[in-house]
Amino acid sequence: MGLVDLERRSQRCRVHPEGAQAIGQWAIRNGFDAMIWAGLPSNHPEKRGSSSSVAETFRYVMSLKEPSAGMAREYLLRAPLEIVRPLRERLWVHPWLWSRRPQSITIARAAGSGVGAQGGRGQYGSAELK
Repeated sequence: MGLVDLERRSQRCRVHPEGAQAIGQWAIRNGFDAMIWAGLPSNHPEKRGSSSSVAETFRYVMSLKEPSAGMAREYLLRAPLEIVRPLRERLWVHPWLWSRRPQSITIARAAGSGVGAQGGRGQYGSAELK
């Protein structure tokens, strides 16, 4: 489990300790007192039999068939935009993400988060997809 408690000035995440600091900074900018997340390690090596490089995981996502591909698209579109990782940046500008999107999803980021990535669909920010 990962935890940032701004009131007690404590944070922890055994799997990705550097992530706790970044999440804490995001929480401060967006007015949260605490953040809790699963903090689980990748299960890619056990499930796929290899390490999870961005290129390998990208190929895996591209190989998904419906309904799994649709669930992956929905997850990417609903996840907070402040969470910018190399795989997400690559998928964000790929036509796969936009080819068969759910009927209606609101994509929004918290004001002042300062996160952005230039890509094929413009800059990360607020958008209503219908």
